[in-house]
Amino acid sequence: MASEGRWRCTRPPRGRFDASRASYLETASALVTAAEDVDPRFVVGTQGHVLTSGDWMRTLAVEATVHHLDLVAHLPTALQPAKDGLACVRATIDALLDRSRWTGATGTTHERPPAGYR
Repeated sequence: MASEGRWRCTRPPRGRFDASRASYLETASALVTAAEDVDPRFVVGTQGHVLTSGDWMRTLAVEATVHHLDLVAHLPTALQPAKDGLACVRATIDALLDRSRWTGATGTTHERPPAGYR
């Protein structure tokens, strides 16, 4: 709620988190199963966009990885995102920023992990 220009955040009841977590895990499991059985060139429509199923799966991997980074940013003992997910995020950022030929100060490509990753 807004009060004098400030936002107040409250923690959702435990039951809502558990329900959201269960729904996410069920959806993720179904997507993994579908990804194993679908040709990555198959065209799909989602949220008003049309793309290949391979691109859609990569989009979901990037989204899940970025959310994972957000959730564990201040939890040093938490499991970090998978290296494959981080590589997919890196490739997406590089493509969006047209950094296909970018090299770091030492001459190596991608010498730093994505921002927010330790």
